[in-house]
Amino acid sequence: MWSGEPTVEDSRNPGGADGRLTLEPDYGYGGYVGYAFGNGLRIELEAAMREIDNDELRVGGFGSAAPVRSLNGDLTHYTGMVNAYWDPVRWWRFEPYIGAGLGVSFVGIDASDIKLDDDTTVFAYQAMAGLRTRVLDRLYFVAGYRYFSTSNLRLGGATLDYHAHTIDFGFARHF
Repeated sequence: MWSGEPTVEDSRNPGGADGRLTLEPDYGYGGYVGYAFGNGLRIELEAAMREIDNDELRVGGFGSAAPVRSLNGDLTHYTGMVNAYWDPVRWWRFEPYIGAGLGVSFVGIDASDIKLDDDTTVFAYQAMAGLRTRVLDRLYFVAGYRYFSTSNLRLGGATLDYHAHTIDFGFARHF
């Protein structure tokens, strides 16, 4: 999972964005339970956790000359989502899919170098696309891409526009 460099706007400096947060690529995991209607449509409930290491905060501008603050800590998401999928075709053992989801994310940040420890709950949404392949009669291997985003995070007096890109791998069992 990678998150790029979200913009950070400090509420004590209302003139606009005043920094970029550098987040290291990291990991996440989740579990899903759902129902397939048999016509290519599926719905599911998802519970997931994503953890991203804080690296640095580039303050006062976006160029390489901007002052840099080291951040030792992480940004953690616990999410609950309702997802819908469509499997448009089945080709031999392969099934491409597309999907979207809505839910909530409990987000916590810990950055010990600047003594920041805060959390909030926000609206979350995601879009997914990928490919499932049948391994056994009711067991699928799943590989896909997921774009995850939240409404603006307000943490420690700052507003953060957060989104993440994820490559997913896993197994799905149909009962």
